[in-house]
Amino acid sequence: MNAVKRFLQNKLRGRLLKRALSLESRGRFLDAIRFYDRIGVVGRTDDPASLATDIECLVRKALVHSHVGQHHLSTETARRLIALLSGV
Repeated sequence: MNAVKRFLQNKLRGRLLKRALSLESRGRFLDAIRFYDRIGVVGRTDDPASLATDIECLVRKALVHSHVGQHHLSTETARRLIALLSGV
């Protein structure tokens, strides 16, 4: 049952990521950040699909924060990414 739950969670997170990327491409950066926050970071290093979503989400979120001038938040997001990758 856990595998089904994990699959559905990954599917939802993938859709949220696509939505965030769409918003970002249209210049709606603050809305994109809200979607990246909704996606969150699961930190499942044993699940490649989940880990890929975590990494992409954190990278994009850090870039968007930097783009809108929120450099402190961009740095914090980059630190979370480094911590995630250090655990892999």
